[in-house]
Amino acid sequence: MLNEDELMELIDQIRFNLPDEIKQANWTVSEQQRIVTEAHAEAARTMSLANERAEEAASEHEILRRAERHSAQVVKDAQAKGDQII
Repeated sequence: MLNEDELMELIDQIRFNLPDEIKQANWTVSEQQRIVTEAHAEAARTMSLANERAEEAASEHEILRRAERHSAQVVKDAQAKGDQII
């Protein structure tokens, strides 16, 4: 069992150390929030870039499709003219 002096000593140690522990806990929470905020921002940038690339790919695909249709029409027209000449 603790005597009064030992108990007072322990209480003093707790009072002395508690502010540092609270500061450390607050810093830890702040750091965690900063990291989470950074992660969300990075995720948003990644999603934005992925969306841009998907739109570019879709646009390139549409251009390719139009070019293929145009070339097919040119070939068809050339064959029709060739048939008329013969």
